Amino acid sequence: MAARDSIAFFLGVVCSLNFLTACGGGNNGSPAVTPGTPTRTPTRTLRPGEPTFTPTPTLAPPAPTATPTPVEVVPGTRGIVDAVRQAPPGAIVAVPAGVYAPFRLTATDVNGPVRIVADITGQLTGFPAGEVVVNANRGATAVTLESVAELTLEGFTLRNSARAAIEVRDSENVTLVNLVVRENARDGIRLLQTRQARIWNNLLWRNTGAGVALLNSSGVAVVNNTFYGNGGSGLVVGSPGFPSNDVSARNNIFVANTPFGILVDPAAEGFDGDFNLNRDGYGNVPKGPSDLNEDPFWFNPNSPDGLRIPGTDDDCRGGSAVLDAGDPDTDPELVAILAGRTTQVDNKPDCTGVGCCPPGCFPGTELDCARVGRVDLGYHYPIR
Repeated sequence: MAARDSIAFFLGVVCSLNFLTACGGGNNGSPAVTPGTPTRTPTRTLRPGEPTFTPTPTLAPPAPTATPTPVEVVPGTRGIVDAVRQAPPGAIVAVPAGVYAPFRLTATDVNGPVRIVADITGQLTGFPAGEVVVNANRGATAVTLESVAELTLEGFTLRNSARAAIEVRDSENVTLVNLVVRENARDGIRLLQTRQARIWNNLLWRNTGAGVALLNSSGVAVVNNTFYGNGGSGLVVGSPGFPSNDVSARNNIFVANTPFGILVDPAAEGFDGDFNLNRDGYGNVPKGPSDLNEDPFWFNPNSPDGLRIPGTDDDCRGGSAVLDAGDPDTDPELVAILAGRTTQVDNKPDCTGVGCCPPGCFPGTELDCARVGRVDLGYHYPIR
């Protein structure tokens, strides 16, 4: 098909799956299960006084759910928006590698929970692997979400905006995850009058304004992001006249941001920050009890792909303070996402649970080596 031969066109593939399930490819399963046979338990003569016992039968597994037929979306300048408009509740809209124009979604475009995924591996669409870039080309924003609910934006690279790479207004239950937000003229991510948002595992790299600015917003979780070289502070919580409340910040890394890593407006209420690595200081808020001020020993922070840490060897030597330093109460849904990604130069996935290498674990210290591994701090890259 001609559309497959041009990255100027883009294609959304929509399939009704839940948040953590991939979908088949198309243009803009699992194998069959054989029901098992119930277990047969032989009978025998009971000894005097022996209690009777009725075994629990082995039930046949349920029949598999049929794989939905992908919906083809006609490529065009508004392909992502058109794909979302056609997406039923619970759908994935998959966008193949390429460079895309800015887009805007409002309440009338979204029919229910939807996940818009940048298909950087090509597994969802069948197209070649590569970055999925939304280039604002010096326009105000790369992505605008206005008055939307239950929408997830995942995996895109957003750059070259004049106001904010992604601006979310008057929305609720929005999740921004696995994004690379780089070199924008002002803010990276900006939320205005938005409630119950999740900003998870994003790289905010060298934006002239704030990495993340939360204005008149509430109930926002900022977790496992890396803020590097942002010129208007890393995380900004509220501003005069636009206070934000009930914001939590966990497992983030702040390095080379000015003037602060975390800046909280005095009128903000309910800010909760802890388990962050912050080398840039705090404005109007104290350091968290478990916060670190350590060099993460990144491979090459001058490249957005270089904020990776040294890996550990088989004896658990090496690594960085970033390893296993996250909040043990990190949301299990985010933990599952991070466990399939990496912070290390050797591409080893983040290890959580018993048997992981904690910092300072050396041969002969078996008790230390048996500690439960926790989530690594900061942005986790796709495993390649």
